[in-house]
Amino acid sequence: MSRAVKVSVEAVAVVSASGVLDVEQRLSRQIDAVAAATRAHSDERFEALMGVAAPMALELRELRRGVVALGCVGLGANAADGRPL
Repeated sequence: MSRAVKVSVEAVAVVSASGVLDVEQRLSRQIDAVAAATRAHSDERFEALMGVAAPMALELRELRRGVVALGCVGLGANAADGRPL
């Protein structure tokens, strides 16, 4: 009878281990899917943000250039360091 019990316990252990591996694989696939969806969503949001921020940054750079150019004309040669003549 002990041989039969041992065989039964081993069979249950194999089935149990197989079940654990199956659960681990399913969880791994689910985690990968969630990570991919999150990454795609974040990429879309980042692209949308950059679509707004990039033109604004370009406009600000142009405005700064204009202000610096006006300052150089109005203040003379020292305008570059911020000191009036």
